[in-house]
Amino acid sequence: MFRALAVHNFRVYVGANLVSLTGTWMQRIGQDWLVLQLSGGSGTALGVVTALQFAPTLALTFYGGLLADRYDKRRMLLVTQTVLGVLALALAVLVASGGIQLWHVFALALALGAVSALDTPARQSFVSEMVGPALLGNAVSLNSTVFNGARLVGPALAGGVIAASGGDTAPAFFVNAASFAATVLALALMRDAELQHSAPVARARGQLRAALGYTRAHPDLQLAMVLAFVVGTFGFNSQITVALMAREVFGLGAGAFGLLSTAFAVGSLSGALISTRRDSRPQQRFLLLAAMAFGAVTAVSGLMPTEWAYAVLLVPCGAAGLVFSVACNSFVQLGVEPQMRGRILALYFMCFMGGTPVGAPLVGWVSQHLGARWGLVSSGLVVLLAAVAVGAVLARGRHVRVEAHVAPPSVRLHVDPLPAPAGPVDPAVPPAAVAGCWFFDLALRLFTGSLRLPRRVPRRVPRAARRARRPHDRAGTRPQRRAPAPVRRPLQAVAADLRRLGRELALVSTGSAAHRAGVQAAYDDVLVEAAATLEVPHRLAAAAPGEERELERLRLVVALADAGLVLGGPGPRG
Repeated sequence: MFRALAVHNFRVYVGANLVSLTGTWMQRIGQDWLVLQLSGGSGTALGVVTALQFAPTLALTFYGGLLADRYDKRRMLLVTQTVLGVLALALAVLVASGGIQLWHVFALALALGAVSALDTPARQSFVSEMVGPALLGNAVSLNSTVFNGARLVGPALAGGVIAASGGDTAPAFFVNAASFAATVLALALMRDAELQHSAPVARARGQLRAALGYTRAHPDLQLAMVLAFVVGTFGFNSQITVALMAREVFGLGAGAFGLLSTAFAVGSLSGALISTRRDSRPQQRFLLLAAMAFGAVTAVSGLMPTEWAYAVLLVPCGAAGLVFSVACNSFVQLGVEPQMRGRILALYFMCFMGGTPVGAPLVGWVSQHLGARWGLVSSGLVVLLAAVAVGAVLARGRHVRVEAHVAPPSVRLHVDPLPAPAGPVDPAVPPAAVAGCWFFDLALRLFTGSLRLPRRVPRRVPRAARRARRPHDRAGTRPQRRAPAPVRRPLQAVAADLRRLGRELALVSTGSAAHRAGVQAAYDDVLVEAAATLEVPHRLAAAAPGEERELERLRLVVALADAGLVLGGPGPRG
């Protein structure tokens, strides 16, 4: 259950992370209380500071994932954790000196959110370097356990410290600033020789677009991100639904609301502990079943007649949500290449947390106009129906059966694989459509530029003119519509990148192996892009590392030269 703690580096990191996250939760409570003090109890000011702290997630997280792939993750975390500690210390000093103003809190919250957006992808992808792929699932579960343990302890400590200080929030901020020292010290004391470093990715053009294209080419990742978006947008709004149920439905006070929040946190902690038993990558049907269970329990909890029944059901609700969250995180991390892990995890967290500014107001609007119960029931039903719809599309053409066993008592879902296609697969059909994720594929096509929207509405052409332009209509035959050609970079830009990376490979031939591996991986990616542009067949992506890959690389370079690509300069050696 705690196998990942046998790794020295991860054990040190988890202990420091527990201290740091406890301080972070103390700062969140203290910051909210400070804003209410400075604004005279304004709920609008509280919403503004929350939005400022989480707005950089959408703007900077993807770039943070790119930095995590390019640079050493441990050194990057040393920088981000130090900056976070300095920001917490600045807030503590301003409060203690009595010079704090509301705009100071807004500015520091925005800076804290920006640094956290850069820190999150590196911190999540660094776990795999500490424990390796064999223990990654267990390590992700333990990380979630630590997070939820800190969520239980941190707010209680913050309330006690603020109450003991007569309402002064400065001590909570000082504790949080000191807690970052534990993480910085743990990172500095790690055994570098035991870390499983991934080869850094060399700087090149289009690396963010490459991550989007990589996700678009893997339907399993699209499935996880679509489910994460739906659950994160509509399901993970407990801070709103629990408060509304406690106040409007059951007429409870702040103390009882705290007990309901504790029940949900206990369930989340239980779900994280249950997830530590998983070693391998979860299957797609496990993600679907976990999302269905979370949506169903959430919807049923909104129908509970008493506060005690609601509190009891909050425990499995929190557990189901954390089981899905941990499984989805492990599913994504174990399904990507190490050189892509930072950027793909950044995209995953953008999907998981980026919809909250949309889903939370929607749930609040439904609760205000139809009642708090309907806000909770509707959010659960959206998650349940979305998971059922995706599961139905995935099961299309497959043989699905459910087996119930008495000894030991269990229920198992078996899905037979799809039969092999009898003819060639139509390349115009995107893989996301097969997975039922057509809208996610549309978003990726818009990001990557492979889908062009018309700049202006074309003028209406008379019907007679249209028929004159299309004589095949009069003959009763209509030509088949061809799939649009993918938008690619100009061949001159691809050749320039190949020449630059070739010169860099020649310069690092005697340098570090990790740096050379990163430059070589970037060179191979551009080779594959050039082959796609010139329609040169190759097997470079499928070739095994070593002599086979070197021979295939050399053959592809020769084939590209024969096709008219002018490389020039030194190329890859060995």
